[in-house]
Amino acid sequence: MPHTKITCLLMGDQSLLIQCAEILRSRGHQVTAIVTDDESIRKWATPLSIPVHAHGRDLEQRLATTHYDWFFGIANLHIVPESIWGKAAEGAANFHDGPLPRYAGLNAPSWAILAGETQHGVTWHALAKGIDEGDIYAQRPVEILPDETALTLNTKCFEAAIETFGEMLDAVESDTLEARAQNLAERTYFGKFDRPEAAATLRFDRPAATLDALVRALDYGPGYGNPLFLPKLRTDAGVFCVTSLSLPQPDQATLLERGTREDRFAARACCHRNKQRAGNGTRGRGGGAGRCAGPRWIQRPEVRE
Repeated sequence: MPHTKITCLLMGDQSLLIQCAEILRSRGHQVTAIVTDDESIRKWATPLSIPVHAHGRDLEQRLATTHYDWFFGIANLHIVPESIWGKAAEGAANFHDGPLPRYAGLNAPSWAILAGETQHGVTWHALAKGIDEGDIYAQRPVEILPDETALTLNTKCFEAAIETFGEMLDAVESDTLEARAQNLAERTYFGKFDRPEAAATLRFDRPAATLDALVRALDYGPGYGNPLFLPKLRTDAGVFCVTSLSLPQPDQATLLERGTREDRFAARACCHRNKQRAGNGTRGRGGGAGRCAGPRWIQRPEVRE
C-alpha cells in the first residue's frame, strides 16, 4: 500500500528539529515552513528553499497562506497559538522530554534526576488547550543510571525522540495512528519559574545522595546553557559554584539520623569561585567565569543532640 505523503509546518529549536525534518524529507514529505529563532536551523533551511519565520505577534498573519497537513512542535519552548496548530488539516503533535502525564512542563530530565527517579521517558502527544495535556501518540521509557547527569539524560531523550518520531510517522503514513488519553490525575507539572529549593545551595542537613542528585541534575555539560540554577556552596570564604561532586565511600552516602553516634560525611567537590554568577546559570557549568578553586573535601559539622 503506498504511503501517504504529507505537508508539514515545524516549530522549535535545536538540532532535533533538523533531524526530524530530514526524516520527513527522506520519506518524500514536504516541509512547507519552519517557525524558529534558531540561526542554525535557518542556515539549514535556506539552501533548501524552506521558508523560515521568526516568532512574533504577526506570526498567524505570516502563515495565513501556508497549507499544512500536520503541525509538529519539536524542542519548542513557545506556547503555540491554537489558531496555528488547529489549522493543520490532519493533526498536530508535540515532542515532550518526559513521560507524560508525569513531568509535564519544562526541564523534565533535571527534575526527574532531582527526584531520584530510576526511569524517565519521552512522549509525542497531540496539541491541546492545556500545556502537555494532549492524547499520547508515541512514548518510550528511558533508563536513569546512578551517575546520570542532565547532559547524558538529555542525550538519551534526544535519541529516543528521533526513534519515536519515526515510529509515529510510520503510523501517519499508513493511516493507523492511534492516540490514548492521558490520566491527568497522575500529572505533575514544572513551570518556567520553578527552581530547586534554596537556590540549589548544597545543604549539609540533607543526605549526601540528595546533594549528589542535585549536582548531577544541574550538570548540563560545558558549553550548554543552564536554564535552572548552578549548584553552589556558601562558605566563610565566599560562594562557590559546584561543577562536580563525588561520594567517597558507599557507607557515607546516607546522613545519620539525629541521636546516633557523632559522625561526618564528606563530599569531594570541584568548585568555581564565582560570587557574581552563583545564581541562575546561563552560560553552562560555572557560567564560563571565575577561577577553579580545585577539588576539595567538604565536611558536614558533627551531628549532636
